[in-house]
Amino acid sequence: KQWYQRRVAITAGRASCFKVAKRNDDSSLMQLKEEYRTYEALRREHDTQIVNMAQEAGIRNPPHPWSQLLYGDTAHKSHMQSIIDRVCITASLRKVDVIRTS
Repeated sequence: KQWYQRRVAITAGRASCFKVAKRNDDSSLMQLKEEYRTYEALRREHDTQIVNMAQEAGIRNPPHPWSQLLYGDTAHKSHMQSIIDRVCITASLRKVDVIRTS
């Protein structure tokens, strides 16, 4: 369980879900941003980051396997489809920006 919690924190950190405040003793305080304080919002961002990392590595899965992998069932196919769509649109917009700035 601790491994999973640590993995979620790392993934959420990649997504900038935390406000980080430096302390005087060289430590930091991490606090979830307001928009990620519900399970649904944090889980959606977590799932988005997982799909994004996979796509960056060249892994392209349809929603069915993502639902099975991340939730253990296929009931979340439409949820995963919306995440895949959002990740693909974001990646496409980045490519357009690169072309424009070249």
